[in-house]
Amino acid sequence: MMDTSTIKSTNKQNAVVPTTSATYRFFTLMMKEMIEFIRNYKMIWVPLAFIAYGIMQPVVTYYLPFILDHAGNLPAGTVIEIPTPAAAEVLASTLQQYGIFAVIIIVLITMGAISQERVSGIASIILAKPISITTYVMSKWVAYVLLAWSSFLIGISITGYYTRLLFAPFDLSLFWSSVALYSLWIVFIVSVTLVFSSILRSSIAAAAATLVLLGGLTLLSSLPLQYLHYIPSRLPTIAAQMLIGDAVDSRQLLIIVVITLLVLVGLIRFAIVKLRKSAALD
Repeated sequence: MMDTSTIKSTNKQNAVVPTTSATYRFFTLMMKEMIEFIRNYKMIWVPLAFIAYGIMQPVVTYYLPFILDHAGNLPAGTVIEIPTPAAAEVLASTLQQYGIFAVIIIVLITMGAISQERVSGIASIILAKPISITTYVMSKWVAYVLLAWSSFLIGISITGYYTRLLFAPFDLSLFWSSVALYSLWIVFIVSVTLVFSSILRSSIAAAAATLVLLGGLTLLSSLPLQYLHYIPSRLPTIAAQMLIGDAVDSRQLLIIVVITLLVLVGLIRFAIVKLRKSAALD
């Protein structure tokens, strides 16, 4: 006959199992995504793409006068004088150019994150096991955010290095502040793409819907309407302004960050609810 202390000890151990198992399943699924990144070379080509772009921008800017001077199709005696930009201006320009480049790359790698597994039946197999849809979606979200964010961080760090090497030193505190702010935009892009990947069975349709939405938000943020200055697509513009030392309204920045975080929570919650109601996963 078991004594009371043994029974209590057994009950405590059993009470811990569900929490530990849920955490274990989350990290197992996240590691599955990481292994897939290695198998399909996303872990290699995505960082390399950001590195190549990070190198190209400051190098092309630095050698642009030389390139134009040796273009060979200019009239004799033509003199081209291009003022050397400040280091902060080069960084800000690169960060703004990342707006198009980062969107395309991130949409390409994320568009089939869930839709492809729904079509192939892998999602049904995974969710037939004791794995919740929340764990399934969150593991993918974290894995893709880590891939996109780390690739961007490596690329922009390379940009900073070459800018400092070719032009001049710059304010590192402003640089990393703007990078942190832009990283939130990166997370937003991943989240939007993941949502469309969860509600559309076609990866191409998910990519197209994401590009249309992000393009629309970017267009709206450029309109001279006060209430449109608080949407997430303003983040890249404010990050670039911070780099060149322009005054940034701290109240506006705080509101944008809070709104973006709330939208991120809403997007992930929406993806979870839609998948839970999806007949394809029943």
